[in-house]
Amino acid sequence: MKTIHKSIEEHYGIDPDIGLLEAYANILVSNRFSVDPVIIENRSNSSNIPNKLEYTLEDGTIVAIDEETFKMCDKYINNNKVITFMNESKENFMFVINQLTKD
Repeated sequence: MKTIHKSIEEHYGIDPDIGLLEAYANILVSNRFSVDPVIIENRSNSSNIPNKLEYTLEDGTIVAIDEETFKMCDKYINNNKVITFMNESKENFMFVINQLTKD
């Protein structure tokens, strides 16, 4: 696994300061949902559910999605407001997932 520092340099072409490194470390520890490539690359998500990715939301709820759904999120969600909305609660998270998976 790459270090957070190396991932930030590779993905964003910057030499991160200590504040940015701490911010990324806090996101990793919190297990918040994110489509940020640095987070994805450095997350060691030890899911208790086979073939699922688990995330802890601000309301304390733990949600799990499969990798296909995550890839859809990664492809279509590029707005920090949507990510923040999803991280607030299970209802918000599922609302966005349901919108993405509608036929």
